[in-house]
Amino acid sequence: MTIELKDWLNSINLNKNNIIKEAIGRPVAVVAIIFLAILFGYVALQNIPIQMSPDIEKPIYQVRVSWPGAAPADVDREIINRLEQELSSLNGSYLFFIKSLS
Repeated sequence: MTIELKDWLNSINLNKNNIIKEAIGRPVAVVAIIFLAILFGYVALQNIPIQMSPDIEKPIYQVRVSWPGAAPADVDREIINRLEQELSSLNGSYLFFIKSLS
């Protein structure tokens, strides 16, 4: 006894028109299914380990300048301010943080 696919689909009411009619007739069920699919995707995304991602290190540049015998205010005015201006104007680099100690 063989059942053709079309007859089988009609027997369980899964053809396209019936699925659309069921979705329109039961909007709460459709929203629940969509919510469960999103929740499943979120949980799966959180639990899947990323094994092939590279280790990323942020570039850090450190500049040390010494001026023996100078007062901290002189170092700040004459060297630090000029260095900060020059470093902040570098093209193609992303300078997020400048720290000065004098």
